[in-house]
Amino acid sequence: MQARRFISILVIVLVCLPLLAQEQRAGFHDTTDWDLRPSFLFDTLCALNFLSGDKYYLEFYQNDYDRLSPQLRPQERAAFVNLKRRIKDENGGIISAQLALYFSTTDAESLDDMIRVVKDSSTMQRNLKASPYYSDAGWKVYEESRGDLETAFKALSASISTRTGKQRSSPRLKSHARPLLKTCPGTTSFPGSNRRWVRRARPIK
Repeated sequence: MQARRFISILVIVLVCLPLLAQEQRAGFHDTTDWDLRPSFLFDTLCALNFLSGDKYYLEFYQNDYDRLSPQLRPQERAAFVNLKRRIKDENGGIISAQLALYFSTTDAESLDDMIRVVKDSSTMQRNLKASPYYSDAGWKVYEESRGDLETAFKALSASISTRTGKQRSSPRLKSHARPLLKTCPGTTSFPGSNRRWVRRARPIK
Protein backbone atom coordinates (compact mmCIF):
# COMPACT_ATOMS: atom_id res chain seq x y z
CA MET A 1 0.00 0.00 0.00
CA GLN A 2 2.76 2.40 0.96
CA ALA A 3 4.62 1.53 -2.23
CA ARG A 4 1.54 2.38 -4.30
CA ARG A 5 1.14 5.71 -2.47
CA PHE A 6 4.78 6.51 -3.06
CA ILE A 7 4.47 5.71 -6.77
CA SER A 8 1.26 7.80 -7.05
CA ILE A 9 2.92 10.79 -5.37
CA LEU A 10 5.98 10.40 -7.57
CA VAL A 11 3.85 10.37 -10.72
CA ILE A 12 1.98 13.49 -9.60
CA VAL A 13 5.26 15.30 -8.90
CA LEU A 14 6.74 14.31 -12.23
CA VAL A 15 3.63 15.52 -14.07
CA CYS A 16 3.29 18.80 -12.16
CA LEU A 17 6.91 19.94 -12.14
CA PRO A 18 7.13 20.64 -15.90
CA LEU A 19 3.81 22.50 -15.74
CA LEU A 20 5.00 24.64 -12.83
CA ALA A 21 8.27 25.36 -14.57
CA GLN A 22 6.43 26.35 -17.73
CA GLU A 23 4.13 28.67 -15.77
CA GLN A 24 7.08 30.31 -14.06
CA ARG A 25 8.86 30.83 -17.37
CA ALA A 26 5.75 32.39 -18.87
CA GLY A 27 4.89 34.54 -15.85
CA PHE A 28 8.25 35.81 -14.62
CA HIS A 29 11.57 36.85 -16.01
CA ASP A 30 14.34 39.22 -14.99
CA THR A 31 14.89 41.07 -18.27
CA THR A 32 13.06 43.83 -20.15
CA ASP A 33 11.85 43.45 -23.73
CA TRP A 34 12.89 46.63 -25.53
CA ASP A 35 10.88 47.84 -28.52
CA LEU A 36 12.33 51.00 -30.10
CA ARG A 37 10.08 52.75 -32.61
CA PRO A 38 10.32 55.97 -34.62
CA SER A 39 7.94 58.72 -33.55
CA PHE A 40 6.72 61.14 -36.20
CA LEU A 41 4.92 63.05 -33.44
CA PHE A 42 8.04 63.85 -31.44
CA ASP A 43 10.16 64.45 -34.55
CA THR A 44 7.63 67.08 -35.63
CA LEU A 45 7.60 68.76 -32.22
CA CYS A 46 11.39 68.88 -32.24
CA ALA A 47 11.36 70.43 -35.72
CA LEU A 48 9.50 73.42 -34.29
CA ASN A 49 12.74 74.39 -32.53
CA PHE A 50 14.81 75.05 -35.64
CA LEU A 51 11.89 76.20 -37.81
CA SER A 52 11.43 79.06 -35.35
CA GLY A 53 14.81 80.35 -36.50
CA ASP A 54 16.38 79.76 -33.08
CA LYS A 55 20.14 80.26 -33.58
CA TYR A 56 20.97 77.53 -31.07
CA TYR A 57 19.26 74.86 -33.20
CA LEU A 58 20.32 76.34 -36.52
CA GLU A 59 23.89 75.50 -35.55
CA PHE A 60 22.93 71.84 -35.92
CA TYR A 61 19.97 71.93 -38.35
CA GLN A 62 20.73 74.75 -40.76
CA ASN A 63 20.34 72.44 -43.77
CA ASP A 64 16.89 71.30 -42.60
CA TYR A 65 15.85 74.90 -42.02
CA ASP A 66 17.08 75.95 -45.46
CA ARG A 67 15.11 73.10 -47.03
CA LEU A 68 11.80 73.66 -45.23
CA SER A 69 11.64 77.37 -44.45
CA PRO A 70 11.30 78.56 -48.08
CA GLN A 71 8.13 76.46 -48.37
CA LEU A 72 6.44 78.52 -45.63
CA ARG A 73 4.25 81.56 -46.23
CA PRO A 74 5.07 84.69 -44.18
CA GLN A 75 2.16 84.13 -41.78
CA GLU A 76 3.20 80.50 -41.32
CA ARG A 77 6.81 81.46 -40.64
CA ALA A 78 5.51 84.02 -38.13
CA ALA A 79 3.67 81.26 -36.26
CA PHE A 80 6.94 79.36 -35.66
CA VAL A 81 8.64 82.57 -34.49
CA ASN A 82 5.73 83.29 -32.13
CA LEU A 83 6.15 79.88 -30.50
CA LYS A 84 9.80 80.62 -29.72
CA ARG A 85 9.00 84.08 -28.40
CA ARG A 86 6.17 82.91 -26.18
CA ILE A 87 7.53 79.58 -24.88
CA LYS A 88 11.28 80.21 -24.79
CA ASP A 89 11.94 83.95 -24.72
CA GLU A 90 9.08 85.03 -22.46
CA ASN A 91 8.69 81.95 -20.27
CA GLY A 92 12.12 80.27 -20.30
CA GLY A 93 10.86 76.98 -21.70
CA ILE A 94 11.91 74.68 -24.54
CA ILE A 95 9.37 74.33 -27.33
CA SER A 96 9.92 70.63 -27.98
CA ALA A 97 10.22 69.66 -24.31
CA GLN A 98 7.02 71.35 -23.17
CA LEU A 99 4.98 70.20 -26.14
CA ALA A 100 6.35 66.65 -26.00
CA LEU A 101 5.17 66.43 -22.40
CA TYR A 102 1.72 67.73 -23.29
CA PHE A 103 1.24 65.63 -26.42
CA SER A 104 2.48 62.48 -24.66
CA THR A 105 -0.87 62.50 -22.85
CA THR A 106 -2.68 62.08 -26.18
CA ASP A 107 -2.89 59.35 -28.81
CA ALA A 108 -1.74 61.67 -31.61
CA GLU A 109 0.64 60.15 -34.16
CA SER A 110 0.15 62.12 -37.38
CA LEU A 111 -0.11 65.80 -38.28
CA ASP A 112 -3.86 65.39 -38.74
CA ASP A 113 -4.03 63.97 -35.21
CA MET A 114 -1.97 66.87 -33.85
CA ILE A 115 -4.20 69.43 -35.54
CA ARG A 116 -7.25 67.69 -34.08
CA VAL A 117 -5.75 67.81 -30.58
CA VAL A 118 -4.86 71.50 -30.89
CA LYS A 119 -8.42 72.32 -31.97
CA ASP A 120 -9.86 70.45 -28.97
CA SER A 121 -7.38 70.05 -26.11
CA SER A 122 -9.89 69.12 -23.43
CA THR A 123 -8.69 65.50 -23.23
CA MET A 124 -5.07 66.63 -23.08
CA GLN A 125 -5.86 68.99 -20.20
CA ARG A 126 -7.83 66.35 -18.33
CA ASN A 127 -4.98 63.83 -18.64
CA LEU A 128 -2.39 66.41 -17.61
CA LYS A 129 -4.40 67.34 -14.54
CA ALA A 130 -4.31 63.69 -13.51
CA SER A 131 -0.49 63.84 -13.54
CA PRO A 132 2.05 65.71 -11.38
CA TYR A 133 3.09 67.83 -14.38
CA TYR A 134 0.10 70.13 -14.78
CA SER A 135 0.27 73.81 -13.84
CA ASP A 136 -2.09 76.67 -14.56
CA ALA A 137 0.82 78.82 -15.75
CA GLY A 138 2.07 76.16 -18.16
CA TRP A 139 -1.41 75.53 -19.51
CA LYS A 140 -1.93 79.27 -20.05
CA VAL A 141 1.18 79.36 -22.28
CA TYR A 142 -0.12 76.36 -24.22
CA GLU A 143 -3.58 77.90 -24.63
CA GLU A 144 -2.03 81.09 -26.00
CA SER A 145 0.03 78.97 -28.43
CA ARG A 146 -2.78 76.84 -29.86
CA GLY A 147 -3.47 79.14 -32.78
CA ASP A 148 0.20 79.26 -33.78
CA LEU A 149 0.50 75.49 -33.36
CA GLU A 150 -2.45 74.86 -35.64
CA THR A 151 -0.94 77.16 -38.27
CA ALA A 152 2.47 75.48 -37.92
CA PHE A 153 1.09 71.95 -38.14
CA LYS A 154 -1.04 72.80 -41.17
CA ALA A 155 1.99 74.35 -42.85
CA LEU A 156 4.04 71.21 -42.26
CA SER A 157 1.16 69.06 -43.46
CA ALA A 158 1.09 71.02 -46.70
CA SER A 159 4.84 70.66 -47.29
CA ILE A 160 5.42 67.05 -46.24
CA SER A 161 3.13 64.04 -45.82
CA THR A 162 3.09 61.92 -42.69
CA ARG A 163 4.36 58.94 -44.67
CA THR A 164 7.34 60.87 -46.03
CA GLY A 165 8.22 62.01 -42.55
CA LYS A 166 8.16 58.47 -41.23
CA GLN A 167 10.30 57.20 -44.08
CA ARG A 168 12.89 59.85 -43.37
CA SER A 169 12.93 59.34 -39.63
CA SER A 170 13.18 55.53 -39.64
CA PRO A 171 16.71 55.12 -41.12
CA ARG A 172 18.07 57.81 -38.81
CA LEU A 173 16.42 56.16 -35.83
CA LYS A 174 17.86 52.77 -36.72
CA SER A 175 21.37 54.19 -36.91
CA HIS A 176 20.97 55.74 -33.46
CA ALA A 177 19.19 52.69 -32.04
CA ARG A 178 21.80 50.06 -32.94
CA PRO A 179 24.36 50.98 -30.24
CA LEU A 180 21.56 51.43 -27.70
CA LEU A 181 20.05 48.03 -28.45
CA LYS A 182 23.40 46.38 -27.72
CA THR A 183 23.11 47.49 -24.09
CA CYS A 184 19.37 46.94 -23.66
CA PRO A 185 19.32 43.11 -23.36
CA GLY A 186 21.47 43.31 -20.23
CA THR A 187 19.22 45.80 -18.49
CA THR A 188 15.83 45.59 -16.85
CA SER A 189 13.37 48.06 -15.42
CA PHE A 190 11.48 45.80 -13.03
CA PRO A 191 13.08 42.43 -12.17
CA GLY A 192 10.56 39.62 -11.98
CA SER A 193 7.96 41.47 -14.02
CA ASN A 194 6.50 39.88 -17.12
CA ARG A 195 5.34 43.16 -18.65
CA ARG A 196 6.47 44.23 -22.07
CA TRP A 197 7.58 47.85 -21.91
CA VAL A 198 7.28 49.78 -25.18
CA ARG A 199 9.33 52.91 -25.56
CA ARG A 200 9.02 55.52 -28.30
CA ALA A 201 12.48 56.54 -29.31
CA ARG A 202 12.79 60.31 -29.48
CA PRO A 203 15.65 61.63 -31.59
CA ILE A 204 17.03 64.81 -30.07
CA LYS A 205 16.63 67.91 -32.21
